[in-house]
Amino acid sequence: LTDLGDEALTDLFREFQKGVDKQLGKEDYETRYNLGIAYKEMGLVDEAVAEFQLAAKDESRLLECASMLGICFIEKGMPKLAVKWFEKGLQAQGRTEEEYMGLRYDLANALEAAGDPARALEIFTELYGQDAKFRDVADRVRQLGARA
Repeated sequence: LTDLGDEALTDLFREFQKGVDKQLGKEDYETRYNLGIAYKEMGLVDEAVAEFQLAAKDESRLLECASMLGICFIEKGMPKLAVKWFEKGLQAQGRTEEEYMGLRYDLANALEAAGDPARALEIFTELYGQDAKFRDVADRVRQLGARA
């Protein structure tokens, strides 16, 4: 192992980021998305957010980026921002019904976390009506319905 302290590692990481920015154009959306995934897996949520925001400019990648941004903002304890990104992702065109259902499920979770259980229940209920076996949607409808 190395004797580098946290500060030295942070400096090293910042230099790495500068190098990446020089090598990549802002428009290299696929690489930006993959870098966001890598940062997220390393626990570097703020860095991941920045990469996903850049990659989200690519319409064909909007749904995935919006989903990852929502997940990051939930992790950061910012469910209202997560709601905005999940809603933005639902505006992406030409995706499968399964992808939209997954994003609506995440949106409902974020709404509940943001203090809007009525809207969350509404979305969970719609999902239940579409596919009663989708994830744990039946339990979520029951739980939220009992509290309403």
